[in-house]
Amino acid sequence: MKENAYAKINLTLEVLGRYINGYHGISSVFQQISLHDSIVIEKTNGETKIQSNWDIGEENTVTKAINAFEKKTRTSVKVSVKLTKRIPMQSGLGGGSSDAATVLKMLNTMYGNPIEVVELKKIATLIGADVPYFFTGHTALVSGKGEKVKQILGNLHYYVVLCLPESGVPTKLAYTLSDKYKLYDEGKHTQKLLSAIRKKLPIEGYLYNHFEVIYQKEPNFKKLIDFQKRIETITKRKVHLSGSGSAFFILFKNQKELTKAAENLRKNGISIIESEFV
Repeated sequence: MKENAYAKINLTLEVLGRYINGYHGISSVFQQISLHDSIVIEKTNGETKIQSNWDIGEENTVTKAINAFEKKTRTSVKVSVKLTKRIPMQSGLGGGSSDAATVLKMLNTMYGNPIEVVELKKIATLIGADVPYFFTGHTALVSGKGEKVKQILGNLHYYVVLCLPESGVPTKLAYTLSDKYKLYDEGKHTQKLLSAIRKKLPIEGYLYNHFEVIYQKEPNFKKLIDFQKRIETITKRKVHLSGSGSAFFILFKNQKELTKAAENLRKNGISIIESEFV
């Protein structure tokens, strides 16, 4: 069985505060894009093995998904998993979470659907806060700590250039900085974007990311902010962070604009990936 695990970008990301249990409340619009990992799973008589073209470590989300499925179903899962990674790690593009959700769905199908989708999403939350989104995909309002997902109808379509700095940003570190500066949002940016989508307005002027504000206050993130400014200078366009980073994205309405910007960025030594909304 083979499936694609799609990446996402955050059209808005607002951190509303910190819960007692350590999680953070968010209000965000997630958008699925065509960039994806590929996962092949086959049943085997031997031990479960995971192969990947990248070093994903032992404590990876695929292993967590398999363990969670085994625990819930009380089944001894014996599979070989081949994971072809294309979504950069620690990029804010949701690669690990998408992999986990895709593996859960694939295992459930392979073993005769023993778990209802509602329960499968609850299991997903235990693996990672934004894993449930990848059961819905497309354009969605994501709230709570990431477990509340509501699909948004609007037929959005943009082309995307992803700009990748040399190093990633650990998600835990990013949220720790929010607590350090005691700066939280109220959800108004997300509401404005939702209104623009309903009215079928261009969305470029409604994009927002909480961590762009936080990182400008943190000296250790000067290199990342300088990278953002460099991209904006090259493209003459507003550039936004996805998730807690480190990837930035630029939206384009047509392929011609994207191609021109992509060529210019490559010429200036910026590592990029071309994608689009799906």
